[in-house]
Amino acid sequence: MHNAKEPRVSHLFLSKRFPLQEWVFLGLAVALGSAVPRATFAQSDTERIRDLERKLEQSLKTIEGLSNRLKEVEARTPMRPEPAPPSQAQEHEHERRIPEIGGETPPPPTLLKGFADVGANFAGNGGKKGFFDGSLDFYLTPQLSPNIKSVIELVFEHEKTTGELAADLERLQVGYTFSNSATVWLGRFHTPFGYWNTAFHHGQQLQTSVLRPQMIDFEDAGGVIPVHTVGVWGTGAVRAERGRFTYDVFVGNSPSIKTDTLDPNNSGKTEPGYSSGFNLGYLFGGSADLLKIGVHGYRAVVRDDSPALNITRVNILGGYAALDSPAWEVIAEYYALRNEDLSGGTGSHASWTGFAQMGRRLERWTPYVRLERAALNQADNYFARLATGRAYSRQASGLRYDLTPNSALKMELNHTVSEATPRAVFNQLLTQWAIRF
Repeated sequence: MHNAKEPRVSHLFLSKRFPLQEWVFLGLAVALGSAVPRATFAQSDTERIRDLERKLEQSLKTIEGLSNRLKEVEARTPMRPEPAPPSQAQEHEHERRIPEIGGETPPPPTLLKGFADVGANFAGNGGKKGFFDGSLDFYLTPQLSPNIKSVIELVFEHEKTTGELAADLERLQVGYTFSNSATVWLGRFHTPFGYWNTAFHHGQQLQTSVLRPQMIDFEDAGGVIPVHTVGVWGTGAVRAERGRFTYDVFVGNSPSIKTDTLDPNNSGKTEPGYSSGFNLGYLFGGSADLLKIGVHGYRAVVRDDSPALNITRVNILGGYAALDSPAWEVIAEYYALRNEDLSGGTGSHASWTGFAQMGRRLERWTPYVRLERAALNQADNYFARLATGRAYSRQASGLRYDLTPNSALKMELNHTVSEATPRAVFNQLLTQWAIRF
């Protein structure tokens, strides 16, 4: 009779769906079966089955309680997340990895940097008056490897005559560093004469003043000395006993005069002749640290687009001095020109130009003054064909206030006398808010 009732118990056991409960139930059933006294076998089948079902019901309640307790413990225990399956990008990472060459690691990411300025011209007849937005300057300095680097500078600004927005690729140069004392650049760069042209680029926040000295202003702004060169440039410094000797030598395309403006011939040229130049300087050490003096030279064959097709050999020789200390900023540059007429036979013509600027740094304030002078021979076809190639003098004074390390407010008053025909005298009161980012 006992064996005849086993299928019912087995059915109850298999009907449960919780693995933990089945094992606990099995253990309890075995324990209960072994604990029943032999006298119970004398009981009737009905009574024995009822007693067994009652004990099974109690066991199931116990199992249910244990299961609930186990769930509470699992809920309170932090679970370690399973690793996420690799994404498609991760699966193919090995396909995009840059192979190492010569033990070099891939270069760091390149950051986009830039400058911007806004301002106003409140007085005088020296051009347009009112509020204006100046330029938006984006530049990159990708370090392609420990030895290969580059400079890319793209400037958006308004044309002075039409007011239309134009984009100019001001610098595009790639260089290879052989050592701390020798780097060679190829591309379009700022001509390394004097001090200003390689210390202050197109970002207005860099320079103390609002305006650049007129004679070394950018070509499209009326500069009369080629401030951009497309070619090859070698530069470096050699440590001396108490300072450093610096050098720059370069060869590039000769500029042309097109529509009364200097053109660096970025895309090459059809006429023979190249430009060349040098800049030799000495940077003092010790108590005179940050004082630099030097000499520079430049030579080029320049053609214009006049009906006469004038050809001029431009020869420049000059010197400079610059002090950039926490208290003072002093910059002085001089350019002596002796240009030769190669097409008209009028001989050589002497001219000169230069400027001196001095500023006093008082925490965030920097008051400054600047004197400029240019004596440009109008018998020289080079200056005669340039719209701004006239003798002039200018006195400027201003004040700069650094709101933050990357934001400056400036105000500048200048008085200009131009020897153009007719003679022009004008004043300007300029304000500027220049930032870098």
